[in-house]
Amino acid sequence: MEQVGNVIVIGASNREDMIDPAILRPGRLDVKIEISRPDAASARDIFSKYLTADLPLSGAALAATGGDAGAAVKALADHAVDRLYADPANKAHMSGALLRNVVDRAKTLAIKDVIRGGERGLTAVHLEKACEQELAEARAVAASTLREG
Repeated sequence: MEQVGNVIVIGASNREDMIDPAILRPGRLDVKIEISRPDAASARDIFSKYLTADLPLSGAALAATGGDAGAAVKALADHAVDRLYADPANKAHMSGALLRNVVDRAKTLAIKDVIRGGERGLTAVHLEKACEQELAEARAVAASTLREG
């Protein structure tokens, strides 16, 4: 063993119940910081990191904002946030990872539509479907965790 100074160890988990109690004893991890689930405003901010104006947007999304890609992306993000937070029970499933997955899934859906001969670009419909699929998966995981616990 070698003494080391000025070292900070950070542990992170979304399942505190799964952490070995020995790690949580006093003097081991001195500070606990809880990061709450994102609210709608935070979700808009998170979407802004992944849903950007450099993505290929549908002609309809661009036309709705007079060709302003930045405004189109904001409108798409607002649409997704409105969908995700329409049911207050959904907040229990929200996370930054879910929001990122919504964008990734929507991009995949857009690519599949182009392959099938559809219009090129991301649409509100892609985001809606992605929101539904991500929420369904989050609910399923939560339900299976409750059954196991």
